[in-house]
Amino acid sequence: MSPIKQIRSSGFTLIEMMVALTVGLFVLGALVAVLSSAGRSTKSNDQTSEMQSNGRYALNVILRDVEHAGQSGLMPSATLLTSQQKGFFNIASGVAATNDCDNTNFALRLEQPVAGSDDSNPYTMCIPSTSYLAGDILVVRYADMQNLTSVNPATATTPPAFSVTNDIFLRSSYAVSTLFKNGTAPFQIGTGPMQDQLLRTYVYYISPNTTGTDGIPALFRLSLVAGAMTPELVASGIENLQVQYGVVNTGGNTQYVDASAMSTWPSTTYPSWTQVKSVRVWLLARNSDSKGNGGYSNQTSYQMGNVNFVPTVGTSDKFRRQLFMTTISLRN
Repeated sequence: MSPIKQIRSSGFTLIEMMVALTVGLFVLGALVAVLSSAGRSTKSNDQTSEMQSNGRYALNVILRDVEHAGQSGLMPSATLLTSQQKGFFNIASGVAATNDCDNTNFALRLEQPVAGSDDSNPYTMCIPSTSYLAGDILVVRYADMQNLTSVNPATATTPPAFSVTNDIFLRSSYAVSTLFKNGTAPFQIGTGPMQDQLLRTYVYYISPNTTGTDGIPALFRLSLVAGAMTPELVASGIENLQVQYGVVNTGGNTQYVDASAMSTWPSTTYPSWTQVKSVRVWLLARNSDSKGNGGYSNQTSYQMGNVNFVPTVGTSDKFRRQLFMTTISLRN
């Protein structure tokens, strides 16, 4: 009779199970860390991409407007700059902008293609103090080339076909220009060709909020729409705007100066706004997030013209930033 074989139970000992659990926890922890790092990296990349897109877009909007600055229809721009003294540039009776920035035909000063302020808000009549965060303010004015209509002198009293109530237009000829408002009777100026063009006036500034009180800074602009200065969002996440103006000095060289160094037209003191030949713009973009990036600290300083921007000195700033800069020549 053969001996009975004993079947031995197989399995893990308590020590083996504890070792296996420990190794598993290490592997799981490493996997969680990798996934968490990948998530933060993806979020950071998304924020950087958004910041770059916002900065480039905002700079391009300003660039397009400044390139058009001073466009004055059929009247040569050089003539328009001194035309108020000569009587060649007129403003029809009753023409004014609602919510004008200083109640002295601010929006209508086409003889000043560009203007602005240096790290201050002198335009509280149209930009409330609660809507201004910091930085320079840039003003751009021109007659829009879009919707341009040739006017027949024989039917000069016909309003522009593209009129909107209270729109303000520049009617120009080769010798005379006049601003008029839709609703007032357009009129003949001279006997030659005439054109009607919509007046564009923009005031760029930095607001502390994109919407409501979200704490996300943004580039806004006031736009002359239907005869009123109306706020428009340009791009979110823009924290600072700095502008310098290129003028030709007595030595014949271009130098860039701040708005505080400019004179008010028609002062003969050098330099005046009518002497601006180019504009240099700096925009500082940051994460469009009110809390920033939790694992990031930014103490980088950013040189913007006459301003050295340092994020929240003495504290741990969590916002990623990128500086954008361009120089724009005035074409008109």
